[in-house]
Amino acid sequence: MSNRKTPIINTNRIIAVIDCSSITQKHDIQNARKTHQLIDLTQGKRMNAVLYLDTGQIIVSPNSIGCFVKYFPNQKGLVDKI
Repeated sequence: MSNRKTPIINTNRIIAVIDCSSITQKHDIQNARKTHQLIDLTQGKRMNAVLYLDTGQIIVSPNSIGCFVKYFPNQKGLVDKI
């Protein structure tokens, strides 16, 4: 059994999962960091996806958008493929 801690995210709170390549998402991440609304799950890895929560918080993840499609197959419209 691994000692690795896996974050648990309440999927009912997720509004959108978006690729982090656009400048708008990067500005959103900077603003969230300044206001202490950013949850960084990357652990030093490359950021691949941005999750927006209904609480106003933003989660940055090293997982690709394809992983979220696999994890949330019943959430149609949740994942935005850009």
